[in-house]
Amino acid sequence: MYDLKLGVTVPRQSIAHLALRDGFEEALIQVLQWSLVSALEDKIVHILFFQDKDEYGLDSRISSLIYLVPLVGLFIGQLWGYFFNRRLQNRDIEKHSSIIPETVFIGCYLPILVEFVGFLAFALSSHHRYNWIGLVLGWGFVVFAASNILVATSVYTLYCFPAHAASTAAVLGFLRAAAAFTSQFYATGWVAKVGTYGCLGIQAAGLSICALLVVTVQRSGEGWRKRFHWDGEVKVVELPLLTLSEPATAAEEAGAGLTTGVWDGT
Repeated sequence: MYDLKLGVTVPRQSIAHLALRDGFEEALIQVLQWSLVSALEDKIVHILFFQDKDEYGLDSRISSLIYLVPLVGLFIGQLWGYFFNRRLQNRDIEKHSSIIPETVFIGCYLPILVEFVGFLAFALSSHHRYNWIGLVLGWGFVVFAASNILVATSVYTLYCFPAHAASTAAVLGFLRAAAAFTSQFYATGWVAKVGTYGCLGIQAAGLSICALLVVTVQRSGEGWRKRFHWDGEVKVVELPLLTLSEPATAAEEAGAGLTTGVWDGT
C-alpha cells in the first residue's frame, strides 16, 4: 500500500476553464445524488408513519429500527469503497507512476447498478405492498451506492483542482447541504401527490442522468484538461517519514514546491 503526497503544477489559466467543464458536471452529480437520497428518506417517513389504509402502518419499534438501515448501508459502502479505491489507486501508481483522475470513475459503475436495483426494490415493494424487507433493502442499496458515487466524484474534483482543495471541498459540501435541505420543501408533498411508484421512476431517470455524466467525464475529461493546458496526471512524490524529534522545517523543506506555479502561471 502507498501513503501518498501528491504534487502537481497547474497553469493558472486552466482553473477557470476546467471548472466550467469538469467542475460543473461533478457538482451536478453531487446535487442529484444527494437530492435522490434525501427524497428517498422523505418517502420512508411517508410510508412508515402515515397510518392510513394505503400504507404499512408499522409500529414505532419496527419503524425506529428501520432507521438503522442507512447506517449499515453507509458502513458497508465505505468499507467496500476503501478497499476497492485503494486497490485502484495502487494499480495506477504501479503502472503509470502517477494517478490518472478519470480512473476513479471505475468505482462508480457497480454503485450505479446497485442504486438502480435499490430504487426498483423500493418501488415494487411500496407499490405492490410486498414485505417491508423490500423497503429496507432498497434504502440500504441506495445509501451504499450514493456514498461511493459521492466519494468518487469528490476525489475526482479534488484531483482536478489540487491547489484549491479547501475551497473545492467547501463548495461541494455547500451543494450537498443545499440539496438535502431544499428537498424537504417538496419531497413529502410530491410523494403524496404522484405516489411512491411514480416519483421513484422519476428518480431513476435522475440516476440515469448521473450515469451519463459519469461516462461523459470519464471519456472526455482527459481531453478537456489537455485542451486547457494541463495533462491531468497527478504525480506521486515520495517524501521522507519524519519522527517527532525532527524539526517541522524539515517537513516544509521536503514538501516545498509540490504545488508551485498556480498563481504565477508557470
